Amino acid sequence: MSGTFAVEKPMGVTSSQYLLQLQQLLEKVPDFRVKDSYDIKIRKRKRLPLVKAGHGGTLDPAADGVMIIAVNDATKTLSKYLECTKTYDVVMHFGVSTTSYDREGKVLAYAPTTCVSKQAIEEAMSHFRGEIEQIPPIYSALKMGGKALHEYARDVKELPRGISPRKAIISELILTSDLSYDHDIPIPTIAATESERLQERVFREAGLETMVKNGSKIATIELENIRRDPVPELPEIDKEEEPAPEPESRKKKKGKKRKYNDHKEDEFQKTPEVHLEPPTDQEYPIINLRMTVSSGTYVRSIVHDLAIAMGTKAYVRHLTRVTQGEWKMGKNVISAEEIAQNPVEVWSEKARFYMSKGPDAGEYVAEESIEKAQPAEPTSIEEKKE
Repeated sequence: MSGTFAVEKPMGVTSSQYLLQLQQLLEKVPDFRVKDSYDIKIRKRKRLPLVKAGHGGTLDPAADGVMIIAVNDATKTLSKYLECTKTYDVVMHFGVSTTSYDREGKVLAYAPTTCVSKQAIEEAMSHFRGEIEQIPPIYSALKMGGKALHEYARDVKELPRGISPRKAIISELILTSDLSYDHDIPIPTIAATESERLQERVFREAGLETMVKNGSKIATIELENIRRDPVPELPEIDKEEEPAPEPESRKKKKGKKRKYNDHKEDEFQKTPEVHLEPPTDQEYPIINLRMTVSSGTYVRSIVHDLAIAMGTKAYVRHLTRVTQGEWKMGKNVISAEEIAQNPVEVWSEKARFYMSKGPDAGEYVAEESIEKAQPAEPTSIEEKKE
C-alpha cells in the first residue's frame, strides 16, 4: 500500500522522532508493510521498520500541527509538499529576543514594550506582506560550507562567509487576537553568553548589509541601531592555563552530527547557565498572528523582524502549522489525540481512506470504513483478553 495522509505532530518531539513512532505502529498493520523480499531483508538487517515512510517538511520540537506522511512508493512525491504554501498560527511574545528566535533559545536582550499597540503592529505588518527578504535564523538547517548553520551556532563558531538573505512571499499576515497583558506565559531568563551575542551580531550584520545594498529601508535602520551598541567583549583565554592538545591517537572518533534541538549532553550544554532577572518595570504582552507563507519562509524571522521594525523585541512562543497544501487541521488531518488514544488498527483506517482518495475526499466517516473492512485480528488489548 502506498499513498499520502497527514497527521498532527504534537509538541515536544522532533518530526523524525514522531515519524519513527508512526512507522513502528503502522508496522502492526500488514497492508502498510513493504512487500518486496529484498526490501524486507535490508530493512530487517538495518533494524528499520517494515513500513517505508517520509515526512513532507520539518517542524521544530516546540511546534505542532500538520505533518504530511508518505508511505512506500508515495515518498517520491514528497517534494511537492516542500514547495507548497503553508499557514501558521503564532503566539508572539514581546519584550524579549532569543538566540533561536523562539522559546528554545537563550536571552539576547530585553526591550521596553511601551511602543507596542495593536495599531503599531498593524502598521509594521504592512511592510512584511508580499515578496520580502529575510535573514534566516542561525539556528536553522541551512547549509554553509557543507555544515548546517545550527552546528556553527551550537559550537559558537564563525561562519565561513556572510549569510545571504532569502526571498519569501507572505500572502497573508493578520492579527487573530487582541494584545494580552494578563497571561501566565513565563519570561525566558537563561542568558546567552557574550560569545553567542557576538556571533548573532556578526551573523545579523552580514545579512543586513546585503539587504541595505538591495534598498531595504528597514534593514538600514536596524543596521544603524546595531552599530550604535558596543561590541560584546569575548573572555580572554590565559594561554598558561590552556590545556595541552590531545594526542591524535587518543582523540575520540567523530560521532553523529548534532541536530537542531538535540538535547544530548555535549560541550555547549556543560557551560553553566546564567539566569537573568527580567526587568520588572515593563510589561511582556502577547498577541496571536496568522500567516500564510511560501516554501522556505522562516516564521521565527518574521516575528523577530516585525518586533525590531516596531522598536522592540519579540520571539515565537508557540507555533502551529494549520495548513500545508491541501491538508488542513480539523478537516483531513489525523489528530495527535486520535493516534494516542486509539489502537493503530482504528486510526490507520482514516489514513488508508485519504491515501486512496486524496485530501479532497471529504470528511472521513469511521462507521462506513469499519463496515467495509473488519479486521481479522483483535484490535485492542481489551478484546484480546476476552
